Amino acid sequence: MRRSTIETTAAVGFLAVAVGLLVARANPATAYEPSIYVGTPTVTWAGFALALAIAVGTTLGCRGRQQGLGIGLGALTVTAIVSLPLVRNYRFTGMGDPLTHLGLTRDIIAGATQPHELFYPGLHAIATVFHFVGGVSPERGLLIAMVVLFVPFLVFVPLLVRGMAGSELAVGLAAIVSWMVLPVNNIATYMAVHTNSNALFLVPAVLFAVVVYLRRRATVERLPFDISPFSVLIVLTGFVLLVIHPQQMVNVVVLIGAISGVQFLARWRFDDHPMLEHPTTAVHTISLGALFGIWALGNERFRQAVTALVTGLLAQDIGGSSTVNQRGTSLTEIGGSLSELFVKMFLDKAIIALVVSVYIVFYAREDM
Repeated sequence: MRRSTIETTAAVGFLAVAVGLLVARANPATAYEPSIYVGTPTVTWAGFALALAIAVGTTLGCRGRQQGLGIGLGALTVTAIVSLPLVRNYRFTGMGDPLTHLGLTRDIIAGATQPHELFYPGLHAIATVFHFVGGVSPERGLLIAMVVLFVPFLVFVPLLVRGMAGSELAVGLAAIVSWMVLPVNNIATYMAVHTNSNALFLVPAVLFAVVVYLRRRATVERLPFDISPFSVLIVLTGFVLLVIHPQQMVNVVVLIGAISGVQFLARWRFDDHPMLEHPTTAVHTISLGALFGIWALGNERFRQAVTALVTGLLAQDIGGSSTVNQRGTSLTEIGGSLSELFVKMFLDKAIIALVVSVYIVFYAREDM
């Protein structure tokens, strides 16, 4: 296909997103809506659908600059969908945890609570900045913060794959998978003001920092004391993840620790192996682990939770089977089952994992 045709098609996609947003903006919510997807006009969804169709086709069928246009169009469309509560002038969205975070943000704004007193103050701090600098309400500040923390997911998933594989086809597929927003299952994770879910969208940024540290050499740009700027990037992104939600930071520490373990075994087992050329990640594992330890032990809520966990284990007061049986009974009473819940949480991810595994086995070696 000619370059001008591709660029014209991409322009149509961007125009479709713009029209969809304008129509959504012209039809704000005037009362409580049980579903923003149902409440949003059909014209908006038609524009988004057209834009995504063009984005998928361009991302898979083109390379170079044209593929970049497709990836940008898809990312913009998904961001527009996530931003619909803001576009349609919702006062707030969500219940349970989102309302708790709203209350904490109001406490910070009123001076009743300091950000460092919270175990994960990142989201609330961002919303507070929007409130004082932009003059928006705490509710709207949290919705903006949610979108801000989501965008890195769309940016760094394809960049992460590009850093590992380098294949333009793999990058395009990674971008399309990122548009599916697989971390959200609406059971344990949500597209809402929910710090654990919001932190998930920052994990690819930390992993990207790890990949560029392992695969790129920073010789001219070395910092004082011969520190790699990529090492600083790992620590900084890890700290941001820590203040958004420590649980996801722990997951990253475990992953980097596993990489360190494999590197140690490789150096012990092999004399000549491509992995031996990679810089070690042991220092990063220790640094991020220590950072988490210092942050967590300085928080009273965390100390109380650990004390309760240890006490429960010693008293044999924590049992998995009884909890599972209770939840299973509750699901049955409302017409569901544990099997259905398992499928909803893991089936789509299992299919994507299978596709990726097939790609790695049959095509990855040719791309690297």
